[in-house]
Amino acid sequence: MKLFKLLLFVLVILITGCDSNSEISLTDLKCEYRTNPLGIDNTSPRLSWKLIEDNLTRGQQQTAYQILVASSLENLENNTGDVWDSGKVDSNQSVNNTYQGSPLESAKQYFWKVKAWDKDGKFSNWSEPSNFSMGLLKQSDWKGDWILKSDQKKTDHNWYRKSVTLLDNAESAFVFVGSFGYHELYVNGEKITENVMNPVSTYMKKRIAYLTYDISDQLKEGDNVIAIWHAAGWSRWRRISEYRNIPFVFKAQAEIVAGGEQITLKSDTTWKTKKSHTEYYGDWDILRFGGETIDDSKREDDWNTVAYDDSNWMNASVYNHEELNAQIPEGNNISFALNSKKNREVRALYVPITAQLSAQMVEPQVKFKEIKAIAVDKNEDGTYRIDMGENYTGFFELDLYNGIEGDSILFEITDRTEVRSNWQQKSKYIFGKSGKGKFQNRFNVAGGRWITVYGLNYEPKIEDAKGYVVTNNRRQISKFESSSEQLNKIYQINLNTYLANTMDGILVDCPHRERRGWGEVTVAAMYGDALPNFESGAYMDQYL
Repeated sequence: MKLFKLLLFVLVILITGCDSNSEISLTDLKCEYRTNPLGIDNTSPRLSWKLIEDNLTRGQQQTAYQILVASSLENLENNTGDVWDSGKVDSNQSVNNTYQGSPLESAKQYFWKVKAWDKDGKFSNWSEPSNFSMGLLKQSDWKGDWILKSDQKKTDHNWYRKSVTLLDNAESAFVFVGSFGYHELYVNGEKITENVMNPVSTYMKKRIAYLTYDISDQLKEGDNVIAIWHAAGWSRWRRISEYRNIPFVFKAQAEIVAGGEQITLKSDTTWKTKKSHTEYYGDWDILRFGGETIDDSKREDDWNTVAYDDSNWMNASVYNHEELNAQIPEGNNISFALNSKKNREVRALYVPITAQLSAQMVEPQVKFKEIKAIAVDKNEDGTYRIDMGENYTGFFELDLYNGIEGDSILFEITDRTEVRSNWQQKSKYIFGKSGKGKFQNRFNVAGGRWITVYGLNYEPKIEDAKGYVVTNNRRQISKFESSSEQLNKIYQINLNTYLANTMDGILVDCPHRERRGWGEVTVAAMYGDALPNFESGAYMDQYL
């Protein structure tokens, strides 16, 4: 018996020795081209990974893989794929392997990992865990209403609040927000993610993109506030002939598990709303994209906190196209530009919302890169011109001092020195009681390099000004560098131009004149600059 056990032990060692201890490791796990994506709506998601081997063995490759997908991190750590265990699959494919497990459920989070076999049949260690969550997969899963502030203007930036009391800490909590125009989500005074100006633009009659947010760590036992800052953004665009009068509304839903209880919060008339201290400055149309106004005298930094008293806020209203149409006077009510000097006026009424909500799969827009000013010059008329050093599309910030309440500062932006403002790119700041503050964009961008500042009674410092390139958050994956300074500059200008013309989820002809995608995605900007230099899978997939 002892001899049999010894032989069995040796046999096990020989078998496992032939099938383990591979030097390869698996990293950079992705689902639908994204790292740990939230709220996807592809029920057969594609999973990808990279193989790494420090020894750089000649001919090394993946010959098989195994994927585990679990409903909890605990199950995954115990190597239990209760949602999907692919078993050993003989394949060298490590990109876009399609999930083939149990049906995935709305608003659920899943955890996954992978291991692979190398050219010698040895298997790797399991990868580090990754995860993805599902969005609301059916339109019927959305329980809320499209809501709005009843007396709003489309230039307003509106605040919304919803209070909720939890009897226990949240085990999981996801918020889904789909909006015509941009939104930001806050929980108990904290902004959720560093994303800016989302969701991306869509064909509004057919589809509105929604984003998913994990707020588990922000919720607490007791009283909580979920808040949304909403701006019309691209839904002010009224050049689609069959959709001239576009709703300024959003829909939101929170799915919370706390103390074992499932809680659903939805957008309805119990939400409170108030106009914020910011609004759009000017139009949102070709040749005239305007900017923003910040009125610091109306700022309320605690508007999204539990302690804030919202008793004087109005309740939100549910979108009703007939009620809105009854408020429209006779005659033409919509105007849009034919050229820089001439408009066309038409009559257009609100219609029922036919757009379906679907997950935004392209990366969210972010402050992609910081831009620092390089010069401040005083003009003959007493204004100041700030040189940001390069043309870019994004936000501008300026610290402001020595003001008197009610005084205003005007900013004009241009991409060429011959004029102070091209395409009516302008913004304004109004001082509050403190006489100091900061102008910073939130719901609009400008394209340019030079900012002329009117109304200052002092010369601004270079360090008071900065900017941010705003674009979708795609990682740069390669870089060109040579001994030629000129070639290096040409390369960087190409990248800067690509980034400056990539906004709202699409490649546009220009960021300040039209902001439309006229086919640039099919030409040099994508194939010469984007694909070789940036992760572009999720970005390009939306066109397919």
